[in-house]
Amino acid sequence: MPTIRRTLRRATGRQAQGLAEQLQFFRAVIDTIPNCIFVKSREGRYILVNKALAGWRGLMVAEFEGKLDSEINPDAEQVAKFRRDDREVMDTLKEKFVPEEKLINRAGACMWVQTIKRPLIPPGGTARQVLGVLTDITGHKRTELYLNSILENLPVAVFIKEAKELRFVLWNKANEELCGFSKEQVIGKRDYDFFPKEQADFFTGKDREVLQGGKLLEVEEQISTRHRGTRLLRTRKIPLLDESGQPLCLLGISEDITERKETEAKLEQAHKQLVEASRHAGMAEVATSVLHNIGNVLNSINVSVSVVGEHVKTSKVASLARVGDLLRDHAADLGRFLTEDPKGKLLPNYIAQLIGRIEAEHASILSEIEAMRNDVDHINDIVAMQQNYAKVVGVNEPVRAVDLVEDALRMNASALLRRDVEIVRDYAPELPQVTVDKHKVLQILVNLIQNAKYACDESGKPCGQLTLRVRVCAGGERVCVDVGDNGVGIPPENLTRIFNHGFTTRRDGHGFGLHSSALTARELGGSLSARSEGIGKGATFALEIPCRPPPAGG
Repeated sequence: MPTIRRTLRRATGRQAQGLAEQLQFFRAVIDTIPNCIFVKSREGRYILVNKALAGWRGLMVAEFEGKLDSEINPDAEQVAKFRRDDREVMDTLKEKFVPEEKLINRAGACMWVQTIKRPLIPPGGTARQVLGVLTDITGHKRTELYLNSILENLPVAVFIKEAKELRFVLWNKANEELCGFSKEQVIGKRDYDFFPKEQADFFTGKDREVLQGGKLLEVEEQISTRHRGTRLLRTRKIPLLDESGQPLCLLGISEDITERKETEAKLEQAHKQLVEASRHAGMAEVATSVLHNIGNVLNSINVSVSVVGEHVKTSKVASLARVGDLLRDHAADLGRFLTEDPKGKLLPNYIAQLIGRIEAEHASILSEIEAMRNDVDHINDIVAMQQNYAKVVGVNEPVRAVDLVEDALRMNASALLRRDVEIVRDYAPELPQVTVDKHKVLQILVNLIQNAKYACDESGKPCGQLTLRVRVCAGGERVCVDVGDNGVGIPPENLTRIFNHGFTTRRDGHGFGLHSSALTARELGGSLSARSEGIGKGATFALEIPCRPPPAGG
């Protein structure tokens, strides 16, 4: 403080005491301020420093004052910069603001500061001193460095645009790798400097929408990159607002979803193919059931034909021909023959017995023929039913769920009858109609009934039982068909696995029936589930069907 000391030496008496008191007060004030404060001469010597600056430099105030920057700062390049800034302030008589500077003291400690330098101009004179105020922004700078480090290492592209002209003020490494433009090329520029006008118009329009609406917006965008061609991005754009709620800038976070979209498209195509395969598999299940039942009926017809053939081979009609021969041979003395001849006397009784035998044969043959006619009618019914369902594949139409259940039963009727499976029906009254693709529902029901039949066979129980319940569920929005059996049951660990593709517990099973049925139920907007109390305790499959078909794409 040479100038201040000279002033004190010149002053005398009360004037000196007053100045000393003012200096003491001034010193107390600046030493309590946390900011670093200094005054330098035109030659670059420190005239005044406060305790905050001296302490950080590792010096006493008295040691600091009177020194040049070069005597306390080992960084020659930084010393030269400070000297240029000081002279600029004193020469131009204008304040200079330095947003950030890095200082290092003798102990190697680092401090980031924000600097304001002002010229000190005495009345009627020129600036011969500069006042500096340093604000410690080390904490903010560290936070900024941490954030920048995080941003630079994020796997998603992050950018910030200022609100007025939408110029880029931040552009991280992931953006560089994605678009092929470096940070130096992008900062301060706009979308129109890099992308085709149509794309830039789209980006700008969405940016303005976010800034004006003040809300987050998620959008899928296509961009043209330098090295990777056209890419599809999912971008979240967020407005950053000031204290008054006005937009300061726009934050964008972009994720490259090109490969994901391609994978999703492939999965969707695979799903469609799987659904189509399941539909064909379901049609095959129905066709197999039809053929199986027709085969059973044909076996019954074959048995009836064999019985009729055996009756014909062993028929007593030939004996009637021999009776006719005897009567012709004794036509001249027929009365005597029937009354006196030993053979003739037996003939009336023999004829009566023969007629009875022939009538019994006739009745048996008629019965078998009637059975064959019924079997042929059954075959015609099954074929007609299958043809009726085949005509409406892919068409939704109103139908009673009970009718679908009964049709599925008829397609399995002969197999259930042969295995002596008891059918128990429990249909709720006043059931609503369902509007569905009947063929798809039939596919599921036929498969469930067949599985129930196999479960009864494998249980070894003397009498299998199939229980069919139709009820309303989901507050009247759905109809549920329960197909239950008293068969082998399902262990708990398999209750969810049974619907997986390829999973089966049957030796000759292919593991596709329940999987395809579950897919079809989901396609119909419904569901298929299973429950069982365990091994040997049977199982119940519940098919839920919406009364109205789901919306397209739903």
